[in-house]
Amino acid sequence: MSDIENIILTACATLIGGVLLLIVSELFKALVIVPAQKTREQIQVVLSQVDFYFNRLTNFFSAEPTEHEIDIIKSIIQDLRKAATDLQSKYELVYMKKPLVLLKVLPSQERIDIAFTDLMYLQSSILYEGRRDYIVNLIEMNDNRIKRVKAALTGEAIPEKLKPEEQRRFI
Repeated sequence: MSDIENIILTACATLIGGVLLLIVSELFKALVIVPAQKTREQIQVVLSQVDFYFNRLTNFFSAEPTEHEIDIIKSIIQDLRKAATDLQSKYELVYMKKPLVLLKVLPSQERIDIAFTDLMYLQSSILYEGRRDYIVNLIEMNDNRIKRVKAALTGEAIPEKLKPEEQRRFI
């Protein structure tokens, strides 16, 4: 083979290798990097929502909320439910989760499930003054769920789920 043929074959092999590398890197970017980045962004949204509504989730609304308070309650419910479902759906889009979990880029499926469950609990446990007798309607339980969501998404030790005390009535 002449030098010119070797140069042409080397150029073709380099070109084919470069195109294959481009295709593989774009697939990796589309299937792993971008979904992982969107999941990380959603984790920040969840943490922001929990911090933003912390005061509302750990204090009682009046026994008969005003129209403005009802709008606030609906907003809290909608925002927390959307944050929870978006977190779970964006996490499901990520391929190759195990290496990303091992590298601590993403939380594990178990931690996402804990955050999802606790967010769904929080959005359905808005506290009303007139409903203090319900077990699930306690400030301590909401505070515990908020701590669990934060710990699950930040990699900290997850506190045990607070068990409700015996049902009590405030008269």
